[in-house]
Amino acid sequence: MICQNCGEQTVQHSTTCAVCSQPLANKEDELIECSQDQQLFSKRQKIKLAITLGTILCLAALYFGLAHYYRIDAQVDRYMQLLERGDAEELADVLDTVNPDFTINKANISPLLQLAEEAHYINELAARLKHGKDGFDQQYELYLLQSGRFFGLFNRYQLMVTPIYLEVNSDANGAFLFVNGESYNQYQTEHQISIGPVAPGVHLFEVQMDQSGAFYNQEQLTLLGQGGQLVHVFVPIDGIMIRVRSNVESAEVYLNDDHIGQLTDYEGEFGPFDYQEGSELSLRKVFPSGSHVSDVVPVSEGSMDYMFDLAQVFDSDIEHFVQAFYFNLEAFSREPSEANAAQIEAALFNGKDNSLYQELYEQAASSDPNLKGLYLRSNVEMIEWVDVNTYQVDYQLTREEIFDHNSGKSDIVDVMTVSGLINYNPDTEQIKLQAIKEIGD
Repeated sequence: MICQNCGEQTVQHSTTCAVCSQPLANKEDELIECSQDQQLFSKRQKIKLAITLGTILCLAALYFGLAHYYRIDAQVDRYMQLLERGDAEELADVLDTVNPDFTINKANISPLLQLAEEAHYINELAARLKHGKDGFDQQYELYLLQSGRFFGLFNRYQLMVTPIYLEVNSDANGAFLFVNGESYNQYQTEHQISIGPVAPGVHLFEVQMDQSGAFYNQEQLTLLGQGGQLVHVFVPIDGIMIRVRSNVESAEVYLNDDHIGQLTDYEGEFGPFDYQEGSELSLRKVFPSGSHVSDVVPVSEGSMDYMFDLAQVFDSDIEHFVQAFYFNLEAFSREPSEANAAQIEAALFNGKDNSLYQELYEQAASSDPNLKGLYLRSNVEMIEWVDVNTYQVDYQLTREEIFDHNSGKSDIVDVMTVSGLINYNPDTEQIKLQAIKEIGD
C-alpha cells in the first residue's frame, strides 16, 4: 500500500505510515467512495428515462403496425374478404360510386356478389387492385379511389363500383322479359328494352312467350362493361323464329300445311315454333276461285330467313304486253289485213271468240277514209293480281287521230282511263287480253 502523504511504500495491512505517521486509507473504502462520487443519475431520473424510451419504442411499434395495417395491399385484402364472405349489407356499407343514379344497397349489388363467388375472379381482381395503374382505372367494374387519410398519415383507398346500362333484345314480338327476377314490358322488335344503371356482375335473363311459360328460355351472363358503357344483350326464345319475304303482297304463310300468318308489305315474322325435322314452309295467294301455291321449302333449325318467288308474271311483262297490243292495233287500223288481224287474235283470250275481237275489227273496218294515221299510247298506272290466273291492269290510253288536211277535219286527241283484265296461262306462260272497259276520263 502506498502512503498518499509521502508516497512511501508501506507494509500490507498497516494502518499508519512508518515514515510520516499519517493514517493509511482502506482500499475498499476508496472504491466505495469513488463509486458514490461517480453516480450521475438519481433513481427518479432513471425512471423518467425508462418511461421516455418505452414511449418512443411503443410509438414506433404502433406507427409501423398501423403502416402495415393501412398499406394498400392490406386494404385490398380486407375488401376481398368482404366479397368472399358475400355479406351484401356489409359490402354496401363500404362500397361507393360516382354515378348519382345508382343506389348502393343489398338488392342492387347482388349481381356483384354472385360474380365474387368465382374464385378466379377474386384472385384476378386483387392482383389488379394491388399492382399498377389499372387498380385506379374507373373503366373497370371495381377500382380504387384515394380518399383522404387515416390519422392524417396513411392513405385511405375507397372501393368504387362502376354501374352499367343494358339494352336487351330478343327474337319474338310479345315475349315476356325478366331480368334478375324483375318483370319488364312485353318485348317488341322495334322497341328495345333499356335497363340501368345496374351493378356489374352475374345477371339472369329470362324470356317466355306467355304467362304459362311457353317457349321459356334463360341466359345467365357475366356482364362487366367498360366505364359504364351500354351493354347489348340478346336473349333468344326457346323455339324457331321464321322471317318470310316474297315478291307478292299479302301472301298467306303455311308451316306444314298449318296457316301461321300473312305477309304485310311483302314480309312477315312468325313464331316461335317447336322445331320438327322435316318441316316445310310454303306461301299461298288465295283468290275467290282457288289459290296459287308456291314450292315448298324445307325448314332448317339454324336458318331464320326465307325468300319466296311467288309471282307468276312480272309487272314489266304485263306493261310490255299492253304497249305491244296497242302497237298492233295501230297497224290493224291502218291495214286490216289477215296478217295484222292474226296479231290481234293471238293477243286476245279465246282469240276470235272474244267479243273484243269483233268490236276492234269493226272499228278498224269502218274507219274514216280521211284518217291518215291513228296513234295509241298506253301508260300503265296499276296492276293487281285479282284471281289465280287473272290480273287487272289500269292504264291511261291516249288516242290520237290525224286527218287529211284537205278533209276539213281537225285532228283529235282523246285521253281515257281504261281497265283491262289480263289472263296468264302457266302452262304456256302466255299473256292474253281478256276484256277492257273505259272507267273514266
